[in-house]
Amino acid sequence: MAKAIDTELARARADTLQAGRILSLLRLQISRNGAMFSPIYPVYAAMLDPHAGDERRHAACIAMLEPVRKHAIVEEMGVRVENSREYHNPYRVEYTTTMRGALLEICAAFLADAIAGFEKAGIVPAQDTRRTAP
Repeated sequence: MAKAIDTELARARADTLQAGRILSLLRLQISRNGAMFSPIYPVYAAMLDPHAGDERRHAACIAMLEPVRKHAIVEEMGVRVENSREYHNPYRVEYTTTMRGALLEICAAFLADAIAGFEKAGIVPAQDTRRTAP
């Protein structure tokens, strides 16, 4: 049982790190006039600092999941407006978004998987990180 929990935590930590790296690469801005995802955000340290606690990582993932999903939808909507006529996509498995949108969708999947992993391992999010997230 302990080994399964360790495996879940290792996977959740890795997923958190990957999501943080993508957000940093994209320089995601949560709000129009807000700062970019960077060290000034408390969730940045919670996601990327190797010494951050799992409770803080979990809370940071929860705080970022919804904004990341919303930004992914905005990217997809922009493409739909630009490409109002449907091109040939017979299997309907191709991305219908921008490169940025695809990365945001991947990031959202990392965040959701990390949240699930932390919860399977019994981690409860730290309340202070949730309040200071963007």
